[in-house]
Amino acid sequence: MFGPLGELAKTFPIDMSLVTTGEPALRISLNMNGRYKPCHTFQIVLAGQMTGLPETLGYPKASVTVEHTETGAVYEVTYANDGGLLAPLWKAFTWLFTARETARELTTNYDSLLTKYQELQEEAEKLRIAEHKVIESEERYRLLATNINDLI
Repeated sequence: MFGPLGELAKTFPIDMSLVTTGEPALRISLNMNGRYKPCHTFQIVLAGQMTGLPETLGYPKASVTVEHTETGAVYEVTYANDGGLLAPLWKAFTWLFTARETARELTTNYDSLLTKYQELQEEAEKLRIAEHKVIESEERYRLLATNINDLI
């Protein structure tokens, strides 16, 4: 969710970087793209979600500090390294769905690429036909231009 290809980066006009600063800590930088200005309320809400996210995975709550910048915010997230009661079960459960979602996404991308490849093949064939017609037409006009004196 918080990586450069995550849902947050896809949904909002932001650049994100995620750095592990130690075993139980992360630094997440969020910078607005283009003409958009940072929204402090959004940044606070996002910090609240970061605080509760480990808890949904069976871990204790994270500690999050937010530093507002001119272009966004920097989050320092510290979380407990020990697993909660549901952590092993949750890891297995999320791995199963993550693998399934990844396979579905790869299949969709493959189908899309295959469709584009077929479209490109059709366009290339059309270009070959058009090129052949141009060469034939050029040969006819060259023959006509070469023999114009004979015609006159």
